[in-house]
Amino acid sequence: AMIDVPPTTTPIELEHIQVEMLLKNLPASASPGSIVPTSDPTRFFFRGTPEEQARFLIDLDVVDRPLPQIRYQLLVIQYEDGTARDFSFDLSNSITGPDSAQAFLGSVGNLLSLNFDVIAAFGYQFAARLNAQIANSAATVLVDTTLNALSGQSARFQSTNTYRYRDSVADPDTGDIVPTGVIREITSGLILRIDGWVSGGDLVTMDVSATLSKRGTDNSDGNPPRTSEKVVDTHIRTASGEPVVLSGLVQQEVQRTITETPLLGRIPLIGLLFQERDETLENTELAIYIIPHVERPATTPREISARLMDLYDRFGRDPK
Repeated sequence: AMIDVPPTTTPIELEHIQVEMLLKNLPASASPGSIVPTSDPTRFFFRGTPEEQARFLIDLDVVDRPLPQIRYQLLVIQYEDGTARDFSFDLSNSITGPDSAQAFLGSVGNLLSLNFDVIAAFGYQFAARLNAQIANSAATVLVDTTLNALSGQSARFQSTNTYRYRDSVADPDTGDIVPTGVIREITSGLILRIDGWVSGGDLVTMDVSATLSKRGTDNSDGNPPRTSEKVVDTHIRTASGEPVVLSGLVQQEVQRTITETPLLGRIPLIGLLFQERDETLENTELAIYIIPHVERPATTPREISARLMDLYDRFGRDPK
């Protein structure tokens, strides 16, 4: 049995990874036959001579390390009439004047409740412009959240609505449209996926995929409404704490409004004379703001012990 190992083996417990990952990243000082797994995914037996074990433990300190964690600050804003394209960084955060404190609060009041620090990321002037757009309903905050993921793993955010429709067919005898038992689902909204990993110098490389889908409003013919979908895929690199802006998810939607005279507007054909139809074209653009932060774990007990042994070897031994 795997547990019934010979006396020459030594039990070892992993601190940050599992045995399965160790076998995939086995150092040169060990072979697959020298690693004997147990029922505990963090414990195994090492089979080998004391010299082989000593070399393996040195290499294990390199492999068995905690992965850095990435914290993504995420802000998604919907702009009317594509005003998100008028984007520029301005890091000036100063206000002068006798009532500067009151003026500052009044100019960014709509942003104070956000978790995303817009002022620190983009400057006061951009924050004041965004605050005015929100106040005038020219911009709407759709997402204000924080995602966390280990380096090399993905973080996913989904905010969608699902609509269900029953299929309809024409009756072969009467020609009338009758519903069937088949139900279709239409999902619309925003899906965002971030695959990031940390490289040297706390640089964060990200594969960002954003999908924006929208359901149409016209289903007067009995069929499910049409849907539209916009997809953005990008590969970017930025330093920890530096913002990234993704825009270009533009949607055009025709809004139809029918105003009719009561009763008279319902009369077939003639009722069209008592109806007023209005169509407006609305342009909206989605802007995604991402700030990745690298969070490294504190020093582990194994690292502290190794550091103390190194200091002892260098300064604590008797020179004789």
